[in-house]
Amino acid sequence: MFEKCIVSLLSQTGELGVEFIFVNDGSRDGWIAERLERLEQEDKRVVVMTKENEGVSVARNVGIEKARGEYIAFMDSDDYMLDGGLEYMYRVTARAKAQIGVFGYFDEKHIIATEPWNDIIDGKRKNEMIKEAVIVYEVVSYFFKKGFLIVAPWAKLYRKDFIQEQHIRFVPGLAFDEDGVFCLEALGKAERIAADNHRVYYYAFNGNSLSNLFRQEYIPMLIIAMKNKKRLIEEMGRNTDEMNEALSVRAFLNILKADMAYLCETRQKVSLSQRHRDFSFLIKDDVMAALIGKLSFDILKKYSIDSKSLMARLFIYKYKLVWILTAKTWVKQRLLSR
Repeated sequence: MFEKCIVSLLSQTGELGVEFIFVNDGSRDGWIAERLERLEQEDKRVVVMTKENEGVSVARNVGIEKARGEYIAFMDSDDYMLDGGLEYMYRVTARAKAQIGVFGYFDEKHIIATEPWNDIIDGKRKNEMIKEAVIVYEVVSYFFKKGFLIVAPWAKLYRKDFIQEQHIRFVPGLAFDEDGVFCLEALGKAERIAADNHRVYYYAFNGNSLSNLFRQEYIPMLIIAMKNKKRLIEEMGRNTDEMNEALSVRAFLNILKADMAYLCETRQKVSLSQRHRDFSFLIKDDVMAALIGKLSFDILKKYSIDSKSLMARLFIYKYKLVWILTAKTWVKQRLLSR
């Protein structure tokens, strides 16, 4: 897929003056390093930056600092840009005099049949967009149903001066929900956003299950991400009941993710006792506990989270009854080991 990513960028049509910044974040794949070195020698538009591995957030920040253009777009190495995508994003964003352009995309998981739609986002819909960046929940997502993925940095175009003046960066060290935090800040601080669901980007959905992806180090990252989202909502003056409700639902979904894919996942290699301690640390954190404490069954039903098992989960999280989940996991592990 990396080769397809490269080809899709270098073959973009139009008369744009562009530079392509590839950040090699300490990859051990010799082929990638050789391919990038050759690419930089062959194409003057290509800039390669090789650095020690510090995570996706730092790598993207390095790219932001290095960029010399008027606009910035992000791309993941296993995705690709559709023909004419860059020029389309530029024309729409520049014509609208917007600080951010938000565009449509394809992927293998979500086949969304949408009618062409475009507009300048402000007022009530701006609030909806920010809420969507907070909650990251497709069931109630206005913009997702229009064909956008609000919490992804890709399929968007950002004015470089806006990013710099507002000091918007990815949180260093954060590798879980770092996209959501960045998009919340950028979209929240932008005064003018152009939205056009014309598809410009192909997202290669990672089919690995969450249980294979969730790692122990994600536990503190869940807390960091939520604290950053809460801080941004307060700084932007959007600390409303509706937005606090969205924060509480997001906290619940993050804890549920850690519950199902870490604490209760029998294939995890981390000992159950350690998982118990990690999960207890998560739900006892002051911010997480306060957000969960504000959540009710009625609010979950409002967001179509209304199964009996999830309602029971909320009760467990509220009263920090981690031993119930740990005991169930222990019994399940014993039965599977027979």
